[in-house]
Amino acid sequence: MAYFADIKHIFLAEPNMVDVNAKEYERFARLVESTVRPEITAAQGKLDWAGASRDQFDTRVTEAHSFLGHLAGGITSAADALNVYVPKLTDAKRVVQDGRNVSHELRKAMRPYRWLPRDVSDGGEDPLRYWEMLRPVVEAQAQTGLPASRTKAAAVLRQCPPLYEKAKQLFDTAKQTEEQARAACVPALRKAYELLPDYRVDPALSTSVTSSNPHLPGEVAEAAGDPDVRLSGTGTAPPHTDATPTGPVSPALADIRADAARVPGGHLPWDWDDKERWDQRPHELNAFREQWITHNKEAIKAAAEKYGVPADLVGAVAYEEIGGSPLSYDETVRSRRENWPTALLDLHDGGRAASLPPDYTSMGAIDMQIRRAADTLGYDATALTEPQRTEILNSMRDAREQVFIATKHLADLKQAAGYGLIDPTALTDDQLREIAVRYSKGPYWQDHLTGMGGVYGGHLNVVRNHRLLD
Repeated sequence: MAYFADIKHIFLAEPNMVDVNAKEYERFARLVESTVRPEITAAQGKLDWAGASRDQFDTRVTEAHSFLGHLAGGITSAADALNVYVPKLTDAKRVVQDGRNVSHELRKAMRPYRWLPRDVSDGGEDPLRYWEMLRPVVEAQAQTGLPASRTKAAAVLRQCPPLYEKAKQLFDTAKQTEEQARAACVPALRKAYELLPDYRVDPALSTSVTSSNPHLPGEVAEAAGDPDVRLSGTGTAPPHTDATPTGPVSPALADIRADAARVPGGHLPWDWDDKERWDQRPHELNAFREQWITHNKEAIKAAAEKYGVPADLVGAVAYEEIGGSPLSYDETVRSRRENWPTALLDLHDGGRAASLPPDYTSMGAIDMQIRRAADTLGYDATALTEPQRTEILNSMRDAREQVFIATKHLADLKQAAGYGLIDPTALTDDQLREIAVRYSKGPYWQDHLTGMGGVYGGHLNVVRNHRLLD
């Protein structure tokens, strides 16, 4: 039997992002087959050269064709494997959500028993386990309790068992569907990997070659409009980087810092006195939000263009987050979570959020969890080193750099929502609201779409009608 904890990875999975990966593989294979290999053939045909080394040159060209053919073949095989897996993962995730909805109904049905732990009676994710614990108690009350207790127990027994069985069936189905699809996909990906040529280049040599070629940036710019160079709706092609962070500053973060340094703007501070005043005078808070967005509009527009996200969406997300707890308080919360024992955290701040890991702390003017920023910047968020964490925190304290980080995360959410390949100008307001709610509420965004969607709709109107980004 599967509980929610056993299939939470399916709930957190983003099939649309896997689909974009498959399309990226297909794009790369097309680029090789439609452009690179024909260009090599054309160059060979145009070469008028007779001499002792011509045979060696032709041999190298033949080897290059073979290399590229194996490369395109392996990448295509990987795309094929993902294309088979995506619809199964999509089905499994839908079934998990159905099961989660039913388990919420089960949780509500158990609420007459108020002695249940809070995370069951007031919003837990896995009430199936608690029904298994509670059922013998309810059955005993139905048989031997006082009349009022027997009536309550009988009502719970009518509601809970069918909900329990339905949720269990849905969770089991989702688990089986995803496991079977993964069992077919992973070997196919391994086989595709084995088709790739074993071609290794020293990263330092690769960087030296690209940096010493003065014509390369022009070639990159010329090719930027080719759909086989960059998928539609995904922004501009990033510069050449070595993708794996080996030091404190990841390639993505170094790229962001370089871009942020080229635009005006910066942090506009606020403190508790400001927040207390704004609580009484919301119009002053709104004025500060507009001031902050206008002050950083060039960063917002540059980041939006870079990552294929509408600038007014970035502005709306910033409008929601600006003016909350001062940045100094974020630092305090993170420090407490890092240094205080859990019991003291619960006693001092109350609630489960107080004792979350330090990297769950939202930081910066545009609130963003440290772990989310780490993922966005290409780090392994589960194994951050202290120097890496320090660099991330430094950038989250910098308004312009955080604009770029938040926008890159919005681009990821745009893909997760299934809108990754849509041109930013073609996104509907409903789609923009969904992306914004995903930013605010994470994987549980569906529970908040109606309420928060309306809030972000209002923010979009403010950004547009007040021309904050003009």
